[in-house]
Amino acid sequence: LSKGEEGTKEAIPYRKAVGSLIYIATVSRPDIMFAVSKVSRYLNCYNNTHWNAVKKIIRYLKGTKHYRLVYNKNKDSNIKVYSDADYAGCTDTRRSTTGYVLVKNGAAITWNSQRQNSVALSTMEAEFIAACAATKEAMWVKQFFNDINVCIVNPLTLYLDNQSAISFIKNHNYHKHSKHIEVKYNFVKEKYQAKDIDISFVSTESQLSDICTKALSRIKFETFRIQLGLQIS
Repeated sequence: LSKGEEGTKEAIPYRKAVGSLIYIATVSRPDIMFAVSKVSRYLNCYNNTHWNAVKKIIRYLKGTKHYRLVYNKNKDSNIKVYSDADYAGCTDTRRSTTGYVLVKNGAAITWNSQRQNSVALSTMEAEFIAACAATKEAMWVKQFFNDINVCIVNPLTLYLDNQSAISFIKNHNYHKHSKHIEVKYNFVKEKYQAKDIDISFVSTESQLSDICTKALSRIKFETFRIQLGLQIS
């Protein structure tokens, strides 16, 4: 999708439909999070092409209306954090897309897909920014469980599929290729050094948060949908 031409807007309930989809995606359907994030970028510059994309999401939801997030008390109760970025994926701005998924007891408990606030100059930088967003969410989730007296084992594991980003987080040094990165993103470095999180490599084929950063093949999409804990019930 890209921005609609001036004067191509039609009298269609685009904003209302997207607003409803945002609510559904945020509350219970991580499998549509990327698609909904994509169409939500064009609330002020949409046309029939964008409307057709919205209708496609609605048809998908209609066909999968019996899918629910199913949690299993017998599965791993530790929180697993998956983070990824689609480098320069936005054709309008060339900004990257951050995606993350947190999993507990066999299903996703929180997730997000969002275009980054600035243009990343490398894949490593995009992945690092995404890792920071995932870490902030993980720290909030951890505090939430602590507040309701649910024990969360430290450190939480953050899974990345980019070795350069992993090395950058673990390395205390800075060099000329990274000195421009905003200080606020070093939050993830601080949490790693404090042993609040650990960083592990995961292959791209097993990177669950991929479903929040880009369109996937049907086989890979359905595989990740199962791993998100979405089941017919």
